[in-house]
Amino acid sequence: MCGFSYERLEYVGDAVLGLLFCREHYSLYPNLAPGKLTRLRAANVDTEKLARVALRHNFHRYLRHKKPYLADQIQQFSRAVLEYPLHSNGLIDEPKDLADVVESLIGAVFMDCNSVELVWHVFKGLLEPIITPETIHVHPNTQLLEMCQKNRMSLKYVDSWDKDSSVECVIDSKIVGRGTYSLRKDVAMNRAAKDALDNKWKWMENNGVTAQSVTEEPEQVIVKNMNMENSDEDDNSSVEQAEEPSVSSLVPVTPGKKDMEEHLETNDTSLRGHNDEFIGLSKGQRKRLRKRQRKTLANNTTGQRSKI
Repeated sequence: MCGFSYERLEYVGDAVLGLLFCREHYSLYPNLAPGKLTRLRAANVDTEKLARVALRHNFHRYLRHKKPYLADQIQQFSRAVLEYPLHSNGLIDEPKDLADVVESLIGAVFMDCNSVELVWHVFKGLLEPIITPETIHVHPNTQLLEMCQKNRMSLKYVDSWDKDSSVECVIDSKIVGRGTYSLRKDVAMNRAAKDALDNKWKWMENNGVTAQSVTEEPEQVIVKNMNMENSDEDDNSSVEQAEEPSVSSLVPVTPGKKDMEEHLETNDTSLRGHNDEFIGLSKGQRKRLRKRQRKTLANNTTGQRSKI
């Protein structure tokens, strides 16, 4: 019976659909970075997007199943999508069976014609509206994580889902958002992040963050390599952070030790007045110069104390 299972066609359709969007985006957006291309493709092939396609074209009416609650889930999904016309970014619960139907249809057409061009010709119109760089939205978890990293705030999620189907978002030991959903924990977590973002003016102003840094939403977060003792060219080295935290990795995000050291150096009042010496120097050279100045200052202070 495995040879007649739609799940095998779903497996093929998933791979073909990813290839089709990779090729389409590569041609349409020649200047788009690989990371943004990956995010754009993921938004167009994820479960919610494909479930919307099945619902829009009534594919679910031809689905034979023995799941007693699937009909109710589809009705709830059909009402929820009205609030988010394009995509909810994880805020609603989508029936995976609907997305599986679309992928299996794509797989069936591909196995029949063995042509990705023909598959794209058939399904491009059915997949509308296709998400573009102008219409894509950042996932609420990713957006909140980037905001906290930029403003040096700790972020964690308190899991109470087993008790009351809720997840609380905690920033700097303060509860700033709460989300509930009884069927899936990740949806509750996404709603908690969205609740925190909707109320960001309150808790960010209480932490002394300016309005400008609240409105700025970086497209990606970069962690600079601060090992300046070994190289003066580390300004160009960077590592992209993960886009989206999982429910299992609910850990606080705090600034690194080296970031704090750099922050302390730039605020060291004992080194003010020496800015002219730093002109034309790289970041590594400036750091070593500060270190020598601090050492000289400490030696002078020790000598004055010994004379007294």
